[in-house]
Amino acid sequence: MDFKDWEILKTISEELSLTKTAEKLYTSQPSLTYRLNKLEEELGVNILIRHSNGVILSKEGEYLVEYSKKMLIEYENMKKNILNLKNDNFINIGISTTVAKYKLAPILSDFNKEYPEIKINLKTGTSSSELPFLLKDNQIDIALLRGENSWNDLKYIIHSEPYGIVTNFPFEIEKLYTLPYIQHDTKNVVKSKIFLEEWAKINLKRGKQFEIIKVDSIEASLEMVKNGIGWTVLPKVHIQNFNSLFFHPLKKSDDEFFIRNTYLLTKAKNLENSNINTFVKFILEKYKFNFK
Repeated sequence: MDFKDWEILKTISEELSLTKTAEKLYTSQPSLTYRLNKLEEELGVNILIRHSNGVILSKEGEYLVEYSKKMLIEYENMKKNILNLKNDNFINIGISTTVAKYKLAPILSDFNKEYPEIKINLKTGTSSSELPFLLKDNQIDIALLRGENSWNDLKYIIHSEPYGIVTNFPFEIEKLYTLPYIQHDTKNVVKSKIFLEEWAKINLKRGKQFEIIKVDSIEASLEMVKNGIGWTVLPKVHIQNFNSLFFHPLKKSDDEFFIRNTYLLTKAKNLENSNINTFVKFILEKYKFNFK
């Protein structure tokens, strides 16, 4: 048995279909069947029980699947350890675009001054949704990203910021009715729209509707606000380079802010690496803060 066999058995256990397994592994079903037959012949057991709706694993097959899962983990650990031996002072960090744009430079500058012997490889320009998958696959050691995610290993909130109404004039509720809402058509728009609607139920006149202008980016919405075309709703970080804009945080009925969190994600086993552990402690001790 080798890596390919382990991968095949693990995928079959997930799909319970030779057709779907072949598709997922980018191979043909005849090639997959041939390899399984050779493996059964080599081991002298039946791995699968075939039926009209697909396949199920035999008792021996279930044992081999568990063995394969363990071997795949060991294989990934081996690759990571080899990489660490080759680049034992490097940390691989994935950072979402907004964190890289607004937060990264001073953090890395301070870290480099304090720990010049530790080198960092950065993967920037990556979406927040992609980073947990890169971390899971050991392509990065640490992820810094904004927004909610389903990561189930080590997960720290390192920053919280409010959503708010952004204008180019001192905030006045009545003036909002006279200008359109500039809605940026990105995945963040769902949160912004929901938070605005909840805030409006508490603070605005019942039945009032805003004119909406949709744009394709946050940058475009900010430029339109800056030029007095309308107003928008964004997390606070996006206006830190716009001195001419005003920010009015949105509050819930319990007087708490609608917020967007920034997270540091990693794996518990990654902290066994002293360099990764050092970077995580550095962030948590010096850069963890919340909006007050």
